[in-house]
Amino acid sequence: VLDEKGDYKDARDIYDEVLAIANPDSKQPPGELDIMLAQVEYFRFLIVKRVDGPKAFVQEAEPWLASNKLRLKKSEGYQGVQLEVGKSYLEAAEKAPAEQKSKLTREGTAMLKDVSKGRGEHAKEALLVLRDLRQDSDAPPEEAKTFAEAVALGDDAVKTQEWNNAVAAYQQA
Repeated sequence: VLDEKGDYKDARDIYDEVLAIANPDSKQPPGELDIMLAQVEYFRFLIVKRVDGPKAFVQEAEPWLASNKLRLKKSEGYQGVQLEVGKSYLEAAEKAPAEQKSKLTREGTAMLKDVSKGRGEHAKEALLVLRDLRQDSDAPPEEAKTFAEAVALGDDAVKTQEWNNAVAAYQQA
């Protein structure tokens, strides 16, 4: 609630207190507490991105992703952080010099593709970002390639009240 009201300092302090009980070195399969703590970490990282900027966020999130990949890759929290890092790479690529642009785009796209394979709430957004990225290229726009992508397009069209596009996407699904 605090972060929704813009009180990022207190919200971050609370998230840090909750995360103090996390055991990042655990070799055990993740339990419900680990899954919940990954979600808390995701919310904390969103504050880092808003307050400290995308560069600081990526510098802090990358090591967390690497150290939790085996245990938490399928959790909503992990996928949310991965989605945001992927989007940050793509945003950085837009402003990067030519020699860094393709590397950032490739890494961001790879992260988004990984998230899009999931079944959680972040998969739809990853699919939509990837589709927008394809449409921004010189390639002609494509139809949805998967059921999940068609549903994501339909849901997105409903949000913007584009009823004909929503019907077409759901029919394709």
